[in-house]
Amino acid sequence: MRKGAARTFSLFVLGLLAFGPVADAAVSIGPSGAPAAIAYVTQTASSQPTIWTIRTDGTQNTRIGPGFTPLIAPSGQQIAASLFGANPANSETGPALAIYSTVGAPTQTYFNLAGETVQPLAWSRDGRYVAVDVLSTKLKNAARLSGLGIVDVTTGTARMIARGQICGASFAPNGSDEIVYGRAARQTLTAPVNVFRSNADGSGTVALTRDGRSLFPLWGPS
Repeated sequence: MRKGAARTFSLFVLGLLAFGPVADAAVSIGPSGAPAAIAYVTQTASSQPTIWTIRTDGTQNTRIGPGFTPLIAPSGQQIAASLFGANPANSETGPALAIYSTVGAPTQTYFNLAGETVQPLAWSRDGRYVAVDVLSTKLKNAARLSGLGIVDVTTGTARMIARGQICGASFAPNGSDEIVYGRAARQTLTAPVNVFRSNADGSGTVALTRDGRSLFPLWGPS
């Protein structure tokens, strides 16, 4: 970052070998200030994965809907979830991402399991955007069809802002909706991976590292 930049932020970057995405997490806890609720997944050999919420004191156990890797919005009123593997008929068709409401609003769905899987990565502080890892299931040009997607839950739209293999993403805590993310141009274990910063619409992209081994950034408090 240039000395004297107008915005001050702290950024923690793990300089690690470029390995694949981390394993699915079944539990997501709302950030500070959100209602004291936990989202978790239940599944058996004969039933689809189902997301639930529960208060930290064990009360108000509520079924949300099918899905994996729930991620709670800062307000606690929405939960993003991957729908890959959540089809009861074991048929990977239909939407790839769900945005569930915990206050009775209609569920929003995005992307298509026919060509991609989607993993929620981070909510923006104002709860407008969700950063997602889009992984193409096509055998040809998979890296060019994969990348970082941004879902705007206010307008109900989704767009890709970076192409390649995504290794983590984190929004600015100051409410500016800027985002940092790790990206490799190729989907191989040895592909160079670096950290980038951009606006939520993909504009103003800046490479923060160039060492080829930096990934999984976390944007900490100013």
